[in-house]
Order: sequence, then structure tokens, then C-alpha cells
Amino acid sequence: MKNLYLIALCVASYLPAQIANPDSFQLDTLKSETDAAKPETVLLRPKWLKIGYPIFLGTAAAAATGGLYFLWYRDYPMESFHFYDDLQQWGGMDKLGHFGSGYGLAEMAGMGAASCGYSPQQSNRIGALFSFGFLTGIEVLDGFSKGWGFSPWDAIANAAGGGAFYLQQEIWKEQRIRLKFSWWPSEIAQWNPNLLGAGFPATLLKDYNAQRYWLSFSPMSFSKNPARKKFAWLAIAVGYGIGGYVGARANEGDYMYVPRTQHLYLAPDIHWSKIPSRHRFVRGLFKALDYIKIPAPTLEFGWGDQTGMRFHWLFF
Repeated sequence: MKNLYLIALCVASYLPAQIANPDSFQLDTLKSETDAAKPETVLLRPKWLKIGYPIFLGTAAAAATGGLYFLWYRDYPMESFHFYDDLQQWGGMDKLGHFGSGYGLAEMAGMGAASCGYSPQQSNRIGALFSFGFLTGIEVLDGFSKGWGFSPWDAIANAAGGGAFYLQQEIWKEQRIRLKFSWWPSEIAQWNPNLLGAGFPATLLKDYNAQRYWLSFSPMSFSKNPARKKFAWLAIAVGYGIGGYVGARANEGDYMYVPRTQHLYLAPDIHWSKIPSRHRFVRGLFKALDYIKIPAPTLEFGWGDQTGMRFHWLFF
């Protein structure tokens, strides 16, 4: 449920960018290819749009947090604020999810700010600060919930995700390294459906065994040769996933002997938003696809209770 809310807020924070200026997400990339000594390009937008955007973000965050409380936290006992150490759960997959949420929220909010007339630097700060502030608010709600607690590790992962967006924009004026997501159903969910979900889309959000997170980077984005820059859409992705995790910290009962494994993946990828297009719909579709790892031939390395190397002709 919480992940679903974060996805919805990512989309909502990007809506002003599409309404105000569908081309705005290309602003920083275009600027990076011009003389760095030139003054920053700032979109001329109605003053009310620039003033209204922070109000929009605040309203969206308040509505999402309030809705999350009534749909999720209200059904669980509450107590005084406390901390919770969950670093050893799910092989680190939940922390990558927090990193991805922080990254996506920061980028979407930053693009929205740019489209409403803020300078690139202001937009980057707005995106990163909004991401950290909203996600920290959710962690505070966890801190008052008896079943959970405020996780410093989650807060660090949230901040790292927003920071990854901010630093790349400040240093390179574009996102050369992207966090991407892929999913394929696992048989593990049926063994513990209360925790891992039953059916789609519950397992999409809850079953960490079915999820993979990828760091996808474009080598040609680092080239100073304009001819090579044209191939900046070509990328290499390093992924991480787990298998056999019936429980968060350990497998118990009938499943205590199920191997808990970790996996690294290496595969080609595409940065879709680096592909030029004159069509608004196509550019928007490419931007959305930039969060998803394409199916591709993949080399897999496994360790933990199971080791080995495998090659997949097609892996997602």
C-alpha cells in the first residue's frame, strides 16, 4: 500500500511538467551541450504557476500522508515514538526500494519545478528537498506504529535516492546513472501470501523475491565527442535480487531449509529519454520507460546459500 502511494505521488508531482511544458524535462540535457559560461535558461511561465507549484506539492504530500494514515496506519496499534533497526531484513531489497522512491520523487518533483519557471539549480533543490521531506514524514508515522518504528536506515536510503538525483543534475546537468526496476513472479509468494502477497499486483509490491533493482549507466554520456554522444541511449546495467526469502530475517517452520540466496546481474540496457523525438507522447512514454529495465540477455552471479554463474538469453 505504501509503495502504491509513492508511485501515485511520483506521477502527481510530474503532472504540472506535462501541463505547463511537455518539453521541460529536456531542458538540462540541452543546456549541458551548450557553452557552460552562458547564463542559465529559465522558462518564462505565469507567475501564479511558479507560486502555485510549492503549494501543489505540499497539498499532494499532505493528502497522500493523510490518506495513508486512514488506509494503513489506523488499523494498527499506535504507541510512543520509537526507533527500529531493520537493516538485516530482506537482503537489503527494501532499502533499494526506499532509494528508488527517493530518486523517483526527486526527479519528478524537480522536472515539475523546472516546467513552472524555476531555474535548473532551484528545481534540483526543490526535487531533492521535497523527496526527503515527504518520505521522512512517512518514516515518522512508522515511528509511532507499534508494529514498526522509525528506521534510520530507511531514512538514509530515502536521502541517498534524492541525493543521487541532485548530485547528477548539479555535476552533469543530466541523469547518466539511473535506478531501474524489473519484476517477474516467483513461487515464493505462495508459501507466505500474508507477507508476500497473493496475486498481481499484491506480489508486485510485496514479494521482494520477484523484484530486481538495477543501476543503469550510459558510458557514451561521459564522452566529450559529439559523435559518441548520439549513442548515449546505449547503457549497461548492474542488477541485484534475492531468492528464497520466505521471511524478513529468516525462514522458519516448514521453510527453514529453503536456501536464501542473493544475485548480481549484468545486462545491456537502454536510456529511452536519450533518444530524440519530436512527439510529445513519445517523449513522455520514453521518460516513463526510463524507470524500467528492458528484458535482455543477462549474466547472473549467485551467492549466499547457493553459488554459481548462469546465462539467460532473456531476463527481466
